[in-house]
Amino acid sequence: MENGTRSMPARCVADSAQYIHQVISPNDVVVNRWKYFYESGDSYGVGEGPREYTKDECQQTGTSFVGKYPNEDGGDIIRGTYYYNYQELTDVSEYFILPSYCNSP
Repeated sequence: MENGTRSMPARCVADSAQYIHQVISPNDVVVNRWKYFYESGDSYGVGEGPREYTKDECQQTGTSFVGKYPNEDGGDIIRGTYYYNYQELTDVSEYFILPSYCNSP
């Protein structure tokens, strides 16, 4: 990385994903939405759900999952995770006061 810029990943979307559509996120970023299918053995369980990535930088902005969770019960699960106003932070002191032991080597 030079000057804090990131290079584009070779491929951020799995070959098995299906394109759904493009949306504008609440923070005015163009996002592509892809449908993923999860099979037995995946950490998500068995089911499906969309994942969203920024068009230009391929940063994940959200994911949803509907299916069976891989536990003894095999119970149904619905999960959603979304990220907004994301940016790389180099100085977190503006947002957080860290305990002194976090700053020690």
